[in-house]
Amino acid sequence: MKISFYPGTNMAQAAAEVSAFSNRIQGQFPPGTQPPFIIRFDAFHPARGQLVLSSPQRSNNELVDLANVYVRSSFTSIPGLVAPPPFGGIVRTIVIKANPDQLAAHNLTTGSVGPGVAI
Repeated sequence: MKISFYPGTNMAQAAAEVSAFSNRIQGQFPPGTQPPFIIRFDAFHPARGQLVLSSPQRSNNELVDLANVYVRSSFTSIPGLVAPPPFGGIVRTIVIKANPDQLAAHNLTTGSVGPGVAI
């Protein structure tokens, strides 16, 4: 999502408000959802590059793991560099379909089975 502001906007306050709103709405996201990564881009601090990983031998999940463990951690020592978490790949999920009548028969709720259970 890209958010633009009118000229003359106090960007420190705007960034704080965007962070506060995103933190507040995070509670309504499904369990396990990653929090948003907020980066300030402006004419004085434009993005300088983007790193894309691809491989004919490795899966998307392997590439995401490599990006998180090796590539991103290597960038942390470079002063002034913001390295957001990688995105892409396939998010690993387990889907449980619970029958509400059978749960009730055993005095269970969806919360006792697991977070984000589909009914």
